[in-house]
Amino acid sequence: MKKIFIAMMAMAAMTACATEDTIVTPQGDAIAFGDAFVDNSTKAIIGSANEIQGFQVFGNVVATADVDTAAPAALYGDTGAAVTRGGAALGAAWTCDVTRYWTPSCTFNFAAVANGTVATVVKGLPTVISYEAGTDNDLIYAIANATTAADCTPSIATGIVPFSFKHLLSKVGFTWATTTPLLLQVLL
Repeated sequence: MKKIFIAMMAMAAMTACATEDTIVTPQGDAIAFGDAFVDNSTKAIIGSANEIQGFQVFGNVVATADVDTAAPAALYGDTGAAVTRGGAALGAAWTCDVTRYWTPSCTFNFAAVANGTVATVVKGLPTVISYEAGTDNDLIYAIANATTAADCTPSIATGIVPFSFKHLLSKVGFTWATTTPLLLQVLL
């Protein structure tokens, strides 16, 4: 009788330990970047989005119902996330080193900086950007916004955040051709 009781206790203990409850949190799709465009690029080093190989992305999110009263939450902290193109085409998702997801009924704000260093971030977005003179790249910056529905569907048709980069600083070079003899060019 004693052996049966010990065997039953051992089986009960094994059964109690074998129960696992898995809690799955529903997630929306991952936020993706890569739909880039360079605006007003006349006589600049970066003249088209094909020349962008990566950028730092920053962002924040706030519930749409509280957008006027609540403080937004930073998505990528004070350092942002690195987005790299690799071999991806324009309009396709590029690689982001930090994964965040679309959440329901929210407003998202994003900023992207290429070829500069973000020195100050407030509420998830850059406010001070530094640039080292002498670099052979333009400092470009872009912003984008999106909202999500109750089912996490973003307002962006492709689901890829589009950035229209503008030049903050660009290096400009001039070349000319002349038929004047070299001696006259030096004297002028």
